Amino acid sequence: MFVVLLLALGLGSGCWAQAPAPKIQVLAIGFDHLSQLYTKQAAQSDVFSPKKQAELAQLRTRLAKFKPDLILVEAEPQ
Repeated sequence: MFVVLLLALGLGSGCWAQAPAPKIQVLAIGFDHLSQLYTKQAAQSDVFSPKKQAELAQLRTRLAKFKPDLILVEAEPQ
């Protein structure tokens, strides 16, 4: 009788499994390397131009809306 009770409890314990964890959201963003600031050969990389400033403002707005818990930044080793 004791063995039957243990088996019943053991087999029924699967019914109390945890609910699946909610899916996480990941936002990946790629952009120019900011170390490549304005040069005459690459004027399109001028982060101080009105166009690039508008793009950075849009990025800040989207990041604020997403409310990330963590931001990772790639940096070259020194």
